[in-house]
Amino acid sequence: MPTNKPSPATSPRSMPLGSTADPDAAAFWAAAIPSYRTSCVWWVVSAKQEVTRQRRFDQLLAACAAYDLIPPQRYGAVPAWLTRLRATRPDA
Repeated sequence: MPTNKPSPATSPRSMPLGSTADPDAAAFWAAAIPSYRTSCVWWVVSAKQEVTRQRRFDQLLAACAAYDLIPPQRYGAVPAWLTRLRATRPDA
């Protein structure tokens, strides 16, 4: 039976952001709240084409490195967790 949740193979912990060459992206990913990480994973893996998945993953890496949200999450007020996280950014 299909579900709307990512499989364990595509869970937030299995995303290779922790091993990325950009330490800012890895730090952001590790500090982001679990529900945001889950949304990001689902956004990447739900794409039907591999090209789109890769483009979304690249956008995710860039957003993490910039301490920003992925495009579908950029609406309304900035979440409080993101404001607190940006304040702890090493070059802030």
